[in-house]
Amino acid sequence: MELAIIRDRPPQQIRRVTRQPRLVTAVNNAGPATLTLHQQREAIKRRDSGEPIRDIARSYNVHNSTISRLIP
Repeated sequence: MELAIIRDRPPQQIRRVTRQPRLVTAVNNAGPATLTLHQQREAIKRRDSGEPIRDIARSYNVHNSTISRLIP
């Protein structure tokens, strides 16, 4: 899409556009945290006590990997 827009512009305009600073966004931006800090701590305690990750994830309505990635 971006290339089609550039292709239709004269060379002077392309040079001017490419010199302008670009907004940089994080490549791996997952968005805002799904669980609050309190919920994260609670989930870690439940996981460490032996409760299945799947059950914990269901109780917070998140994916299993969200719980398994929590760092104690």
